Amino acid sequence: MVPCRKVAADLSDFVDGEVSLELRAEIEHHLYWCRRCSVLVDSVRKVLIISGDERTFEVPVGVRGSAGRISETAPWNLGTGQAQLHRTGAR
Repeated sequence: MVPCRKVAADLSDFVDGEVSLELRAEIEHHLYWCRRCSVLVDSVRKVLIISGDERTFEVPVGVRGSAGRISETAPWNLGTGQAQLHRTGAR
């Protein structure tokens, strides 16, 4: 089984479908047993889906704490004074 560090190193290529069939099978086997890496891959896939959405959405008023602070200070939000995340890309 490939180690976690190999999964992390090949994460982008794996998610993009740009790894060999052999490596894909090894990573998928690893993901079956490793919850941490499975969550990482799932999270990256979700971020890619969300970032490809061209709609804009606001952080709900009731959301505060680290998520709100991150959204308000993110590079795409500086100077807007609003906690909005602007998405670009195809639907």
